Amino acid sequence: MWDDVVHTCDNQRLFCRVRCVDEWCEREGVEKGYVMSLQTLWKLAGGWYAGRFERGYRRREPSEAREYFRAVGLRGAFWGLE
Repeated sequence: MWDDVVHTCDNQRLFCRVRCVDEWCEREGVEKGYVMSLQTLWKLAGGWYAGRFERGYRRREPSEAREYFRAVGLRGAFWGLE
């Protein structure tokens, strides 16, 4: 993600169902990436930056990030989870 933030942001999209993701990928000629439900996205976003504007905030260490990802229901190598 951090290697190419513009690409990452340009390819984050909402779809009504997985079939629509597949159709869009085929039409645009792009490889399908990680697909999550809107509920999981909401959980991920809900606490990811918690405390960010407070004095002393520190970014999560990779192991802490992986635990957060697990806690919100993410799975797989894309998130560094096996």
